[in-house]
Amino acid sequence: TTNGGGIYAHTNANVEINGGTISNNTASGSGGGISNYGALTISGGTISENNATYAGAIDNYVSLTIKNGTISGNTSTASGGGIKSDGTINIDGGIIENNSSTTSWAGAIRIVHGTVNITGGIIRNNSGTEGGAIAINNDSNLNISGGTISNNTARSGGGIYATTNANIEINGGTISSNTATSVGGGIYNTSTLNINGGTISNNTASDSGGGICNSGGTISMTKGEISDNTAIKYGGGIWHSGSFTMTGGSVINNKVTT
Repeated sequence: TTNGGGIYAHTNANVEINGGTISNNTASGSGGGISNYGALTISGGTISENNATYAGAIDNYVSLTIKNGTISGNTSTASGGGIKSDGTINIDGGIIENNSSTTSWAGAIRIVHGTVNITGGIIRNNSGTEGGAIAINNDSNLNISGGTISNNTARSGGGIYATTNANIEINGGTISSNTATSVGGGIYNTSTLNINGGTISNNTASDSGGGICNSGGTISMTKGEISDNTAIKYGGGIWHSGSFTMTGGSVINNKVTT
């Protein structure tokens, strides 16, 4: 099928997944595991080893809530190894891991339009070209107040890649041990990034911006910690070109190695 290799949830459908396995499904279009046009809630179970051009596991157009369960080992060739979303996602638990976008954006979650709220859960060991864990653009919103984004890998934005009028609010949570083979080990930003809490630590960039690479974007920092990040060339904690206002928080123990 073109969309929804495993499950196609039509307009206004309600789907609750509390257990079981959705695996080894394929879509030539989007949503290898699930294509969702309704309200999808995941409280358990495993969505794994699915494949699509867009959104290896889940293509979300309306509402997705992740409370528990595992989304792992899914792949896309174009965008969103785990999830692609044009709607709303709320994540307060579960594990999203080992997903990949082989030639494009976002190993775990591609936010094309809409809002993603992260209050818990773990996003780890995912890989993409831009945004190892998350890529966001098109006036979309990413709000992080909890959870962990760790050990993800990309060329730019090992943890998060934000561009084209994206808005990111970080009030808590941890972005750690992510790697960029070029710039922005933790975050690559050309848009708006507000840091009011949380920790960005132990991320690495092979070029610039071990913690954050801010390329023409806007950063406001009132609280939080950017620590123990490493860049090979420039800006162990932050590489900055744009607007940066710091009224609180700390940038400590970061380094460049050459």
